[in-house]
Amino acid sequence: MATISRSHLVSPLLAALGLLSSEASAQSLVEWGGPLDVNDILALSKLNNPVDIECGAVFSLALKPDGKVYGWGDTGSLGKNVPTDLTNVVKIAAGEDNGMALLSNGTVRVWGPNNQGQRNVPAGLTGVVGIASGGGHCLALKSDGTVVGWGSNAFGETTIPAGLDNVVKVTATGMNSMALKSNGTVVAWGYSNSPLQNVPAGLSNVVDIDLGRYAAVAVKSDGTVVTWGDNTMKQLNVPAGLSGVVRAESGADRTVALKADGTVVCWGRNTNGQCTPPPTLHGVIDIAAGGTYEDKAFPTWVIGRALQTVVEDGFLIVEDTKNGFVDIGDPAPAGGAVVELRQSPELVGWMDLPATVTVPAGQTRVTFPVNAPLRFGNASGTYQAAFGGRVSVPREFFVAGQTVSLTLLPGSISPGSATVASARIELGRTARSNITLSLSTGTPYYTPTSSPIFTIPAGERQALIPISHSLIPKSANFWARVLNGDAELTGSYLSLTAIVPRIYPVATSVKKGEDVMATLRLAPNVRDAAKVTLTSSSNAVTVPATLTVPAGTRDLTFPIHGNAGGSAVITASFNDNVHKVTIIVDAPRVTAVELPASVSAQKYFTGTVRIDRPAPVGGQGVTFSSPDPGVRAAASVTIPQGATSASFSIVSNDVAVPQEARVVAESDGSTLTGTTTVRPLAVKSFAISTATIQGGLSLEGTVTLAEAVGVNTPLSIESADPSVVIVPSSTTIIKNTAVRTFLIKTKAVAAAKFVKITVKKNGTTAYRTLKVTP
Repeated sequence: MATISRSHLVSPLLAALGLLSSEASAQSLVEWGGPLDVNDILALSKLNNPVDIECGAVFSLALKPDGKVYGWGDTGSLGKNVPTDLTNVVKIAAGEDNGMALLSNGTVRVWGPNNQGQRNVPAGLTGVVGIASGGGHCLALKSDGTVVGWGSNAFGETTIPAGLDNVVKVTATGMNSMALKSNGTVVAWGYSNSPLQNVPAGLSNVVDIDLGRYAAVAVKSDGTVVTWGDNTMKQLNVPAGLSGVVRAESGADRTVALKADGTVVCWGRNTNGQCTPPPTLHGVIDIAAGGTYEDKAFPTWVIGRALQTVVEDGFLIVEDTKNGFVDIGDPAPAGGAVVELRQSPELVGWMDLPATVTVPAGQTRVTFPVNAPLRFGNASGTYQAAFGGRVSVPREFFVAGQTVSLTLLPGSISPGSATVASARIELGRTARSNITLSLSTGTPYYTPTSSPIFTIPAGERQALIPISHSLIPKSANFWARVLNGDAELTGSYLSLTAIVPRIYPVATSVKKGEDVMATLRLAPNVRDAAKVTLTSSSNAVTVPATLTVPAGTRDLTFPIHGNAGGSAVITASFNDNVHKVTIIVDAPRVTAVELPASVSAQKYFTGTVRIDRPAPVGGQGVTFSSPDPGVRAAASVTIPQGATSASFSIVSNDVAVPQEARVVAESDGSTLTGTTTVRPLAVKSFAISTATIQGGLSLEGTVTLAEAVGVNTPLSIESADPSVVIVPSSTTIIKNTAVRTFLIKTKAVAAAKFVKITVKKNGTTAYRTLKVTP
């Protein structure tokens, strides 16, 4: 967080990285620990032969040979944002988030936040030879050995101790400041309670100092190191026997020491390898112990020589090319140096890394192109260089392959409908070359109209594939896939909904003889004319046998006709899918069956049947039955259209005793019973044409019933002595009459005889006595 004088010259800026060419021999940025982010990779790629490196708490600065400064670090850092007009810089310093530059004319520039006046460089400040930046303050060392401070002075960090002179280096951190005097002693000021202020008593012969977040470090003229402060990060644990040190830096969690032989020793926290220098590192001329940023340990940075390889940005996008470089650290021998490039198995096929590159003789670095062929998905792994039995530190690399998304338009569809369907396949990045893929839907009901194989041309990002679809019997879900050969790249659920018929009647009941309208609906609109079958479960209703829904529509109206009382289930069938609806037929109901209170047996009479409303078109049929033997009713009658009643005939049967008889009327499920009493027939009188007759002669008998009969009615006749008087066993009263005359025969007798002749009907009798003489 401070600078010290450098004796080497600023060399010309070498050719910019990015062409396939060799680079001149030079020290390079070398880092370890971290891990690296893209900004670190950019710094390694863009900076060649830097002359100074400084690390702040959340950013880093490097001084280039042309006197310009390169900055990088935390996304929110202001210190990394180097002013674009900054030139002629000879030294740099980095604080909490402020950058400082010492210009060749002895003036100072500061950038970053100014919340504590850090950027308020004192007017007229010149003759500066050294600089340092702390948490909110800055220090400048003048050529006369005095120190100037500005910015925060909350803890006296810019209150320069009285009489302080002969200073050869200044350093700062947080709320603390420190100076190295030409006599090898150290002076500290600032936050008095900080352990950084506890400079060891008697410390002398110091040639370099530095302040870190927790610890301070001093290098003595004998090449040994002294530390003090907080040992939370084990920064006070100087490695035993450490010697030959010419410079040291104290960072947020580690201390870095540069030895005279150009090697580096580190100690402190080593969670990410920040204290483990690369084994090939040598020729180091500058060091920087980092802080932390992006929630990661800050890498350790040096300017030196090491076998390393870097591909710019640390990532590659499919079908793109970036440049990388190999630095072998030292000039290549005559004939050049062949360096092997290696990649982990995860990157094979994803990263076209040259197997070898050749560093030209006398050079340390060569650049090379790295390509990412067309691949789908992402890959990450590591790459490294191998040369002369040495292997560079592996670097992480990420390849962002081509991505594919599948959008089904629409995502849910009824095959066979009028809906236009397509599939949109979209690449994550514009195709650099023609990309041929295929679409598999997993169902024959939804397929690409032409071929499942399609090509997205170079320069395009998407393909729109027309889809043909046909009727599917049952709804189902499928997984549509975009394939590269047999490999699935992406997929999307495809919901296919079967077109199902629906019946929507205006009402669920209809009067007999009338119609109720209904709508047949196929949702959504059908692409082609669709034939739907209709059936009725009973003759209560009638419907059309088939209906054809026109192409491009979905609704069709039709009549449901009420034939007879009751109910029926109407079924619509289409493409193996059915829908059912129940319709009730409201028919007239029987309200009365009117019969005479009583009737004589064996007679025709009439009854009346009544219904609750006028009979419909075609009339209302009524059927009759009787559970009793006393009567026989007509089988049926039809009540005329518009009428509410009709008469029907009934015949009373021959009964022996008075009998109640019922007549049941039924019409469309409605039943009602009428009742009458059937009276039995009775003999009213019986007469014979003569009371005395000579045997062998004939006479007549006349029987009279109490009333005329409606049908031929038999009655029985008996002779008390059939050997003398002969009568028929029965005779029949002709319908619509009440009297019957029949013939009586006699036989000759030797003596007069009296014979009783009796007529009988249903328990009633009448008789006469006939005298038969010789």
